[in-house]
Order: sequence, then C-alpha cells, then structure tokens
Amino acid sequence: MEKRPRGKPLKLNRDVIAEIAGYIRAGSSRAGAAKKAGFSKRTLRKWNKKGREGAGGVYDELWLAVVAAEKTRDTKPGQAAPEAEPVPRPEIVEATTLEQTDGNYARIPCQVTYDELKYLQSLSQIYLSTGRTANGAPFEAYKYCPRPEAQLTPSQQNLVDKALNVTLRDHRGQTLNHEYRRR
Repeated sequence: MEKRPRGKPLKLNRDVIAEIAGYIRAGSSRAGAAKKAGFSKRTLRKWNKKGREGAGGVYDELWLAVVAAEKTRDTKPGQAAPEAEPVPRPEIVEATTLEQTDGNYARIPCQVTYDELKYLQSLSQIYLSTGRTANGAPFEAYKYCPRPEAQLTPSQQNLVDKALNVTLRDHRGQTLNHEYRRR
C-alpha cells in the first residue's frame, strides 16, 4: 500500500525557479522577483533558507539558481534593465573523463557538444561544490547528478559513469567548472 503525501502540494517547481531566476537576471531584487512570480518575499526567503542550509531537492536548485542569477545580473535592483540581448552560448574549453590506466586514474580528453551538456543538465539535480585546489586557490564547481528516473542513452551513461568534467568560458570570460557523475 502506497503512502499518501501529507499536507498541501509544494508550489515550488522548476518552472517557478526558472521564472524567479529570469526576473533576477533581468534586474529585479529577490523581493521583486517573488512578487512578479506571485509569491511573498517571505515565502521566497524561507525557500532560499532551506536551500542554503542543504534541505535538498527543489530548495537547493532554487538557491543555486538565485545565486547564479545574481552573479549574472547586469543591473542593480531598482535600475531599469537594458534591452535584453541574446546571451551567447558558453564556449567549451575542455572536456575530460576520468579513466583508470595501469592502476592510476587520469583525465582523458573527450568530445561533447553544448547541446549534450544542456540535455544532461535537464535530467540532473544540481549541487554547488566549493573548496580549494592543491595550490590553495579557491574554486567553485557545479555538480550534476542525474535523477534516478532519468533515461540516459548509453553514450550519456558512459560519460556520467566516467565522471565527465567540463570547463566552460562564458561571454564575460569567466570560467565555470561542471562535473557530471553519479551521486
């Protein structure tokens, strides 16, 4: 016998996350984005707090989307947003998989398209990983873990099994690290 979910259904979903992030990227404040999306600023603040504290699921996705949208926002809250120009696709600087040869692990270059990456992202949960490299420099990496119900092709499955690591350069020249792996 299947358990019935308790309480009201959650209004937060991927469409709402995309809508809120879009308003923030366009120059709205968090409170303004919440209002435009039909929620109170208090509700958005509660959802963001859950995501920041690692509650998981859509809360984490919302938190990461809000932070990313604020980093890419071209205007300050309250300023008029400039006419929207299409943002060019990020350039793939490097794509590698982790493979074992002679008992040692090595990163091997591989070919992957931006469309393949976007498709893998759409099937995944996102985690932000921060830390320091071996030489002490800080880094941020977005980790994409396919959801259990995701239907991957054999080639996509192979990339995920071999911990695909992609370095992208956006239109501003910033580099972003993305990793695709099983949880």
